[in-house]
Amino acid sequence: GPELLAYHLTGAGLVEQAIPEWRKAGERAIQGCAYLEAIEHLSQGIKLLRALPETPDTLREEARFLQLIGVPIAATKGYSCPEAEEVYTRSFALCERLGDGQQLFISLYGLARLHMLRGEYATALADGERLLGIAQRSAEPAFLGQANRACGATRFYRGEFERSRAHFERVLALTVTPEQRAKALLSDIVDCWIAARAYLGWLLWMVGRPDEARRM
Repeated sequence: GPELLAYHLTGAGLVEQAIPEWRKAGERAIQGCAYLEAIEHLSQGIKLLRALPETPDTLREEARFLQLIGVPIAATKGYSCPEAEEVYTRSFALCERLGDGQQLFISLYGLARLHMLRGEYATALADGERLLGIAQRSAEPAFLGQANRACGATRFYRGEFERSRAHFERVLALTVTPEQRAKALLSDIVDCWIAARAYLGWLLWMVGRPDEARRM
């Protein structure tokens, strides 16, 4: 597997060849929900990257590693833990510096979840509105799902049920391929289409529509 290749390349001092293999190993571990292994693999890649001379390419790759490691950190330690804040804040700063809008989305999505789950709803909603703007300019349909999920969840916790419902219905109206959903899961613990149905079920129940809630 990639982790074995990465290990041997690292041992041989072939750092630049080892780094993408550590990333592949981390991605595969995330897909298999082997979160502790993912943290170990991705940490190795980050360590190697930070030992290289700083260039736009190494910074861009570091941002990708940080975005990936945010998922297993959040899964094992909680969304709002200091480590998750550190990796998403660092990756966001790198993406802003590099002017990389698509990668910026992933970092900002992590920060939006973190702010929401800390109860920092005004900040989370501002993050969500910015996510929507990026998603609307992007060619990634899954970004629209994640951006609406972020806004919908924050508005749900603020008690803005009708506006929340509109966001989640937009998620479910999107046409996305299984491949696009799988790619989105590299930057999120939960499939946002499943999350949208869950939130809509709770929301419908709370506004007195139990039959629709049960169907959802």
